[in-house]
Amino acid sequence: MVSANSDGSGVLRVAVDPEDLSDDVSTRFVISDELADVSMADWDKYYYPLAAYEPETDSPIPLYRTMWRHFVVPHLTEGDSSLMRVAFLHSRLSDRVKSEDVETIRCHENVPETDRKIVADVASQYDISTQLTPDSRDRTDLLAFCWMIAGLVPFFLDQVLSMLLRPLVALPEQADTIFVPAVGRFESMQPVIDRFDRDHVVLATPLTIVWYLKNPTPEMNAYDPIPANLLSTPRNIVRQLTFLKRVWTQEVRGRELATDLNDFFQREWGINSPRAIQHTVSQIYQADVFRRILVGIQIENSIERFGSKQVTTGTGSMLGRAILNAAERRGCTPYYIPHSVTAGHFAPIQSERIRFFPGTLAEHHLRKSVPDVGSQEEFDNMKPAGRPYLTDLRSWVDSNNPGEDIDDRLRVVIGTQTYDDSVRERFVSLAIAGLGRLDVPVRAIIKVHPGEDPEFYSDVKGTDSVTVTVTDANLWAELGAADLLLTVNSNIGIEAVLAGTPCVCINLWEPFILDMLYARHGPFPVLESEESVETFFSELRVEDLDSILNDEKAFVNKYFVLEEDTVQNVVDEMYRDLDERAH
Repeated sequence: MVSANSDGSGVLRVAVDPEDLSDDVSTRFVISDELADVSMADWDKYYYPLAAYEPETDSPIPLYRTMWRHFVVPHLTEGDSSLMRVAFLHSRLSDRVKSEDVETIRCHENVPETDRKIVADVASQYDISTQLTPDSRDRTDLLAFCWMIAGLVPFFLDQVLSMLLRPLVALPEQADTIFVPAVGRFESMQPVIDRFDRDHVVLATPLTIVWYLKNPTPEMNAYDPIPANLLSTPRNIVRQLTFLKRVWTQEVRGRELATDLNDFFQREWGINSPRAIQHTVSQIYQADVFRRILVGIQIENSIERFGSKQVTTGTGSMLGRAILNAAERRGCTPYYIPHSVTAGHFAPIQSERIRFFPGTLAEHHLRKSVPDVGSQEEFDNMKPAGRPYLTDLRSWVDSNNPGEDIDDRLRVVIGTQTYDDSVRERFVSLAIAGLGRLDVPVRAIIKVHPGEDPEFYSDVKGTDSVTVTVTDANLWAELGAADLLLTVNSNIGIEAVLAGTPCVCINLWEPFILDMLYARHGPFPVLESEESVETFFSELRVEDLDSILNDEKAFVNKYFVLEEDTVQNVVDEMYRDLDERAH
């Protein structure tokens, strides 16, 4: 192993941001700059292989299939630990080391642990010295796993309490279909349950004690929901504990998944990063993460209890994947009714589940952009059923006249989302600055996301030509009265078009914040830099908005199911499956 020259030549300095390094440091690797330079081609290069990856490790509960998005997809957060971040930074740092006369790598003190491990892996691969200390191999994972087990104690105690309460609760003997709505988003599945007239039960995933004492989704009460833990049995608890023991043996001690993943990285991309990959995998040792997997085991128990043939969930999160994987293991038909009214970037892999889409755009995207991904069976499982929410919006627009605006100002809705503070601040700032370049006065309404606090935007200032108000009022009413919508990548882009308002996206953060498929494939203007925001609004004329809207309407009408009975589309598909099973 070589060491750096005394004059500092041959030293590559690694920092998170440019300001972490003095101006006289010429040989530098700035993590934020490298990530900002990641393209969609880079993203797809790693995303789809990692999505389709099937580990060779033998486990009764497929950890990777359930959790892959949890530790594969990167985010715009400092210290983010994800497999794609490992791939991005390892490949770029390796390229720098190979192209320059690097003898040692030094990390700024602010470099997070994940990235330090990437540096250590690159240094080890190319026999370069670093100032990094050796890893404490086992202690971190051991402590994380122990803390996770401690955090799961309330979950197991709740099951014991549930078994004591069960004799007091009347339960159905049989149900062909199990509905598991997303807590807080029951309205996505509610119309289907209302129309579904065959034997079914509705399960709730919160703890039994939480469900009965706090009632987190009161709108579900009319459907006699059963907390999943209320169906637990001693045998089921043993299955859960056996699974956790296997995780301890195979992953905490044996590191089988991390080893298998590192082998996959080497085969696919020539990346050897065992420390960073292990650190990423170890992030799954969290009680809240594993509770979701254990709920999947609870769903298996429920399937056995009711003799069910179908399981339908309303979330595509880790919990939803655990539920659908459990259905597959028990030979049930798994259905997913998404909350989203459009489709984002996704991979149609790893499951035989049937997913109901708002139209044909998702299949169009996959066949056009990633033709080598997805089997014909998986494409057949992508059902363009439509969304009741969208058809309801169209009906609302037809029956409601927003009326005349109180003044002549252009009315613009700025639709915000629950991203990091820096993203939200920059988006709103760019939007207002862009609107200030129009040749007409503007009334900008910041429509906050339901998960946001309106106070966050209380200090936002307008300009001489742009007045700003903040609201959490009814979305449909705001869109119906608006002349233009600005968003990053929200569902409300489609809602705006249906309400008669053109949509423009401002997204400087792709691929870490991905454009929705409607923005990627449709005629929706997507502004990807400060310069493009300035140019677009400097050249925009009010009379151009009708042309933008007409193009967007034609696209939405082509790729979204809007005229059919969207609820009945879902119900009929489920009925067909039950009828085929009966014969």
